[in-house]
Amino acid sequence: MMKQLYIKSYAVCTPDESALAEFQIPCVDIDKTLIPAGMRRRTSLTTRMAITAASIACEKASLEQQDIASIFASLGGEIQITDALCRLLPDDNELLSPTQFHNSVHNTTAGYWSILSKCQAPTTAIAAADDTFAMGLIEAYSQLQQESGDRLLVCYDVLWPQYLAAHIGNIALVCASIFCSSAE
Repeated sequence: MMKQLYIKSYAVCTPDESALAEFQIPCVDIDKTLIPAGMRRRTSLTTRMAITAASIACEKASLEQQDIASIFASLGGEIQITDALCRLLPDDNELLSPTQFHNSVHNTTAGYWSILSKCQAPTTAIAAADDTFAMGLIEAYSQLQQESGDRLLVCYDVLWPQYLAAHIGNIALVCASIFCSSAE
């Protein structure tokens, strides 16, 4: 028997709240207290927004962060950092920053979440072009068909370099949701 998917809580974080005003979706500001200062300096806007939204979604659902399996879905991950690194490659005199290199991988945000929340539950990082949000939902649904409990789905993207793809990434936005397979 197929289980239904329920939303327990959600949180949306964007630096451009006016972008969602017409939809009457409440947004939260980035909570700078969630990431220690030394680590915060190394994180991107994307990661800070995702950590904030994920933390608030967990709090609203009264869940312990260290216990929840998660799915992080992003079309480009840390595309701004990756793009900056790629533009440095032709210059033999420019050294690549180890921190920037570390932050350029697709699962950077999921890694920071696991470290900050002390979560050892499984984490999945997904990228599926225009279908990324849908594939994140399908992943959460599929996991909950196999094992009951809760799943954190964090969908996020940032402003894209316009010369790469002017039609995508118009605003930086994170939506974090807690899903479960039984109505409570």
